[in-house]
Amino acid sequence: MDKLIYTLLIVIGCCNCAEEKKKVKENQNEITMTTTKVESERNSLTAAQQSLIQKYIQLRYDTTVNNEVPYYSKDVFTAKEFDAKIELSSQYYNLRNLLISDEKFDRRLKEVFGYDEVRDFPKDMLWRDFSINTVIVAQPEDFENFWISRSAKTIMHNSLVRIWFDDNDNYIPKASLSDSTWANFTCCNEDISISNIDLYYHWNNYIFNESKASRVWLLKNDIYFMTHLITNFGYDGDMELNKALLGDIIDGFNYSLHDQPFSVVHFYPEGRIKIMDGLLKTMEELSTAENSEYFYWAENELYKYAPPAIYDYYPTFKDNNDEDNEEHVPSHGEELTFSRELTFKESCEVIAHITNYIYPVYLKFIDGNIDYGDVRMHAIGVDIPNSFWNVIFRSHEVFYEIERNNGYGLPNMQQLLASIKNDPRFYNDKGVLAPWDFEYPHADE
Repeated sequence: MDKLIYTLLIVIGCCNCAEEKKKVKENQNEITMTTTKVESERNSLTAAQQSLIQKYIQLRYDTTVNNEVPYYSKDVFTAKEFDAKIELSSQYYNLRNLLISDEKFDRRLKEVFGYDEVRDFPKDMLWRDFSINTVIVAQPEDFENFWISRSAKTIMHNSLVRIWFDDNDNYIPKASLSDSTWANFTCCNEDISISNIDLYYHWNNYIFNESKASRVWLLKNDIYFMTHLITNFGYDGDMELNKALLGDIIDGFNYSLHDQPFSVVHFYPEGRIKIMDGLLKTMEELSTAENSEYFYWAENELYKYAPPAIYDYYPTFKDNNDEDNEEHVPSHGEELTFSRELTFKESCEVIAHITNYIYPVYLKFIDGNIDYGDVRMHAIGVDIPNSFWNVIFRSHEVFYEIERNNGYGLPNMQQLLASIKNDPRFYNDKGVLAPWDFEYPHADE
């Protein structure tokens, strides 16, 4: 019995010893694999990325810069190293494999921001200009400035662009889904904390992958960024985003979201303009017989671009929030007129575009509905939206300019022109087309 017990103890000891050796070997293999992986990741870095990491390590201990790393200094970093910085930052956060192709990036850069290349962004729109690939785009509030990079094919909040090291100055190439860092913003008088990983993912997934789910997330968690895609960059290609902005305007302007003059025409710093037909189309969709407020918004936009003499005659905007429907003088960023920003010919084209979307709404709801215009004129078969009628009545050349250009090819505008031209009441006694000479019948006639 003693021999049996002794033998069993020896066997158990040998098994434990073998198990320990196995664990040690597994740990050694794991360390080897980890080391190999880290070395592989380090070796996969570009020369500019490796140089950037080395400079960051050196700057951490450089007492000549008062312990502050000059993150934006072109005297320290080269253009390629600035590209490398956002490239490494995007690799760190891209845990969900956004898979943004060159074609997607280029197409959406043009659609959302209005430029073919990152290098085309004018200086007036930038907070920093690093290279032909990488810039920091300015927002009205500094806390929302963002990097955009062609080499990294990404957009990233300014606060997220950084290089990560452990306590031993080893570069950390990847984040984890349990990353506990958060971005803290104050938006709409409400403190919002959101995960950096989520913020990075949804910005890029919405901008470049056109994700509806990310749009919903951003409208809830970062509406400031979203509305400024329209007001700051002139993007009007998303109907739901347009609805969010117009709804806010109709509700009385949340000035934390509209902290700059806003118009249906976007003015690029280099002088180009963009008429935001997407917003006007959204107005058309949102208008109902019971809700004419979106229609009033569009008519007010039309008056902005009327010649100054016309606007002087109609100097106020209708206040849709006033129960008595009184009118008020524009304030807090609302402009009396934008017409001085444009040439006469450009203003006429803007008026035509707005009328093109107002006209079908007017026809749809004018029957017996004073909220959409003069029902008496409609009763005698004169179907011209009030705002357009007021403008051409006092500036005949606006009408002639639009008519000479065949309504700029806009189908509803062309339909309205045809209606006017085919009505004999709009010709004067010399046979000249002159709608303003139309004699409105009096009640006793």
